[in-house]
Amino acid sequence: MVEAQHRLVTEGLGIRHLRLVLGNSMGGMQTWLWGEKYPDFMDVLVPMASQPTPMASRNWMLRRMMLETIRSDPEWHNGNYATQPPSLRLASVFFAVATSGGTLAYQKMAPTGEQADKLVDERLAAPSPSDANDFLFQWESSRDYDPSAGLERIEAALLAINSADDERNPPETGITERALKRVKNGRLYLIPASEDTRGHATTGMAKFWSQQLEQLLQTAPPPDNRGRSTTIGDRSGHVAVALIAAAVTFANWDEISRGTTASTKRASGKCKTPERPSPFFLPPPFTHVRKISVAG
Repeated sequence: MVEAQHRLVTEGLGIRHLRLVLGNSMGGMQTWLWGEKYPDFMDVLVPMASQPTPMASRNWMLRRMMLETIRSDPEWHNGNYATQPPSLRLASVFFAVATSGGTLAYQKMAPTGEQADKLVDERLAAPSPSDANDFLFQWESSRDYDPSAGLERIEAALLAINSADDERNPPETGITERALKRVKNGRLYLIPASEDTRGHATTGMAKFWSQQLEQLLQTAPPPDNRGRSTTIGDRSGHVAVALIAAAVTFANWDEISRGTTASTKRASGKCKTPERPSPFFLPPPFTHVRKISVAG
């Protein structure tokens, strides 16, 4: 996928250099790979909610259980189903509760059994992922993720941003800190856990890291104006990374610095945009890019 993104940026958009590559969760995993595969292509790397280590331990174990739940459903019919198997909704909700949300936050939101049941009922009533086979393919694609062998190749200034209550990337293992010792210009910013953080989903709220990102962009080696600013990415960060060339333009920088991006507005009920917009977005002034086709 990283190679496809690079071809999109270079061949499709004609961009020769990026100021920043930033990604969240699976996008964060891809950001590590961007830095290794194309070390001279960007000035700054910001992988979030991810680790530069093999997909393993509870992170993979729960992914595997989620996939096996769907495949063992008689209604899946070995992938030849006419309607979506019921296990798709159950598996996705189970995985989300188990690996995202934050321990302190859940305790605050659901301190009683009745409130916990209400949260579960609401999630089970929400629209499920669109297609079981597509869901299986997306999550299983992370099985062979392992950027650990190429960390010394990274040249860009790198700020890894994780949350202390991230259920998928628990900091107490120390594996990210050990791996970062092999990155020339790498450091970790660990967001402290609180009732306001959301575990693995914490980095989806810019208010927790916008100041650190702004400082990094101000102090990292300046761009050489070889490319034009643009932003490409999935708003949730799960299938793409944000790419910024030559100047600092990330959706609306004003909103990021205030922590009022669409995700934080949506959480407060002030944003009416859908939870899952189209896979790629191009905010103004990039409307001159008429069409981007994404396979897979």
